[in-house]
Amino acid sequence: MKRNRMAVPVSACVLILLFLVSGCGDGKVRIQGKVSYDGKAVERGSVAFVGDKGQGTVFGEQFKNGSYAARVPKGDYLVKINGFESVKLDQPIPGVAGSPPTTHTDKSIIPGKYNMFSQMFIEIDGSKKVFDFDLEKAE
Repeated sequence: MKRNRMAVPVSACVLILLFLVSGCGDGKVRIQGKVSYDGKAVERGSVAFVGDKGQGTVFGEQFKNGSYAARVPKGDYLVKINGFESVKLDQPIPGVAGSPPTTHTDKSIIPGKYNMFSQMFIEIDGSKKVFDFDLEKAE
């Protein structure tokens, strides 16, 4: 009985390709969601997921127009969110010689209780894929 020598390598390559394309090998879950502050989508910023309930590896993504997507391993995470909006300055930037009289800069709009002092925790176990963060304005 004559055997095709190419059948085994081709089958192995197909299996490896399917494994890589499926993304199952890295143990990460694709999550997504929206970030709003005081009822409005945050123009741009970042969302960070700090593993081991705030003591481990950080996984994060930049976002625009209030929407983010990230690939994060399963686990418990402390969530830290920073958000910015562009503001127009009607005067030169202090300390920057020759800066034009009208320029734009970023202004942080998210209070520390959602980033530096965050107490927002989530569990990523693969059953839930959407995590929206509706942040309330600080009083």
